[in-house]
Amino acid sequence: MNQQTVEGLFLKALEAFLWWEIGEPEPSVEFDGKKIPIRKVCGMARNCTDTMSRCDWQDLTDVLPWYERDMLEQTPHHTYAVAAQTLKHQIMHELKTDGLNTPRLRVRKPFLSFRHQNIKST
Repeated sequence: MNQQTVEGLFLKALEAFLWWEIGEPEPSVEFDGKKIPIRKVCGMARNCTDTMSRCDWQDLTDVLPWYERDMLEQTPHHTYAVAAQTLKHQIMHELKTDGLNTPRLRVRKPFLSFRHQNIKST
């Protein structure tokens, strides 16, 4: 598989991540009739040294927590490799499981986080 194909798959994986809804299983992208989980696509792109477009880089940084976004913006090279490592880390974070082996719900927007706290009424 050539580098341009991997980069195209990574951009599809990034788009799938952006549309990933709370409670749904990890999305996948299709290549040669096979479904590939987006974290595996990130692994495939880890050696792509081409620079991402500013628009695609912005899509990635928009879905990151502020502390990761700040760290990523200080990176001098906005390559597919850096983006792939960052996105894979975010995917793995969102797929963490609890003791029952069930995926935790994804919460991208801070104002939604109150839904997942145990609130005791008085």
